[in-house]
Parts: sequence; structure tokens; C-alpha cells
Amino acid sequence: AALQIANHHYLFSILFANMSTISAAALRAAPPEAWKSLIGRCLPKMRIFFCEVDENSAGVRDWINQNYHEVKLLNPSFPMKMRTAMETPPAVLTEFRFREDDVVNHLISSGALEHDPVRVAAAESYLNTDRNALMQGRFAWPKFDPERPFIDEEDPDWRRADPERFEALRPYLEVRDAEKAALRALHDGQEWDASVNALYAQQRVDLRPGCTPEDVTKAVRGLMKIGADGYGTDLIEYERPENITDYYPGAPEL
Repeated sequence: AALQIANHHYLFSILFANMSTISAAALRAAPPEAWKSLIGRCLPKMRIFFCEVDENSAGVRDWINQNYHEVKLLNPSFPMKMRTAMETPPAVLTEFRFREDDVVNHLISSGALEHDPVRVAAAESYLNTDRNALMQGRFAWPKFDPERPFIDEEDPDWRRADPERFEALRPYLEVRDAEKAALRALHDGQEWDASVNALYAQQRVDLRPGCTPEDVTKAVRGLMKIGADGYGTDLIEYERPENITDYYPGAPEL
């Protein structure tokens, strides 16, 4: 029976073999036990904290004995590690790659800015930015990246040095400057840090003392749902790179 279950999960993992992530809708539609084959597509990693002898962690130890080998069989490259220490409270932890977009969304959805219509407008303006058009405009001038690190410090007059280049980049710069101004307005207050902390708190589920294996599975599936909503995985619909350097072939410093 165990072999049949493993084969079922293996076939389900093959179905999603070409997907580095899975959507929240697909996760909800998957059979309950399919989480074992999908965990690596929803979470970047997982850490399980427990005590090896404390009765409060007995359910976590049972969960590991029941699930660890099958999860690793179906997700061989998924980082899944145990952290043990005496009297450690049981918990499940992952590490999501939250972006500024996620913080801004949380600011709006949590109502943290409802008392400040100016910053609400800044948040909505930031979220409504056309990312694809922004990225295309960024590279409107060959072999020049206006987001190169320290460009303003190294060449403070770069915007005025070449009028033709500036005109080519003007649409991008206007949108990007407005985006930066919106972020500065959103950073101005305690609400930003509170939203960041609230998002990072979602990475950890503290389990109750004496929890059951089913409680651990519920915690893991809860983290997977957050990951399937777009956090923490390698496939992100939009992510601004730090800097582009591959258009400098043969440059001495490279």
C-alpha cells in the first residue's frame, strides 16, 4: 500500500515536472496527499524545530518518521532540515523572498494606510506601474544601464552628459522616478516596518505543545499556500535584477 501511495505521488510529480512552481488554484485542486510531491514547487526550503526527547514534540517526531523519506524521494533537491535542541518548542519554518510589491500590497490589504489617503494613492500608483514596459524602457539605450550600482555617485551628471541618450531613456526615468518617490512616501512611517515584520512572521508556524502529525501537515500545507501565492520560489512573474553587465563584452574591468 505504501508503494502504491508513493507511486501515485510520483506520477503526480511527473505531471508538474515542467513547472518550477505551482499556482494557488492548482494547489487547491490537487488531492490532499499530493502536498508531498508539490512541496518543492511551493517552498524554497523548510526547517523543522523540535526536541528529540520532549513529549511536546512527539507529534513532530512521528510526522518526520511518517513523511520525511517519501518527501525527499519525491523532492530530492528540496532543502528540508531538522533543528533539534533540548526543550525546543515545535515549529515549522521556511524563508520566503518577499519583495517591495508584497509589502505595498500588505499595507493596503491590512488597512494600515486607511488614515492617509496621500500614501494610499502612492501605494496604488506604485502597484499600477507597467513592469513590462518599465523593463523595456530601461534598456532603450544600448550598452547603458541607468540602474547600474553607484552610477549617480560615480557620474552625477550622467543624465545631462548625453541629451540623445537622456531622451531615449526619458520614459523609463520618469516612471522609475515616480516609483521611487512613491516608495519613499511609503517608507516614511512605522507602517512599512510593521508590514515587513508581519510578512516575515508568515514564514514560521509555532506548533502547540503535544501537537499531532496532522497538525504538522496542516502547518506545512499552510506555508505551501503562501508560497503558491507567489512568494519564495524561483519563478516570480516580475523581479527587477540588481544590474545588467553582460552587454560589456571585453571591458577591461570584467
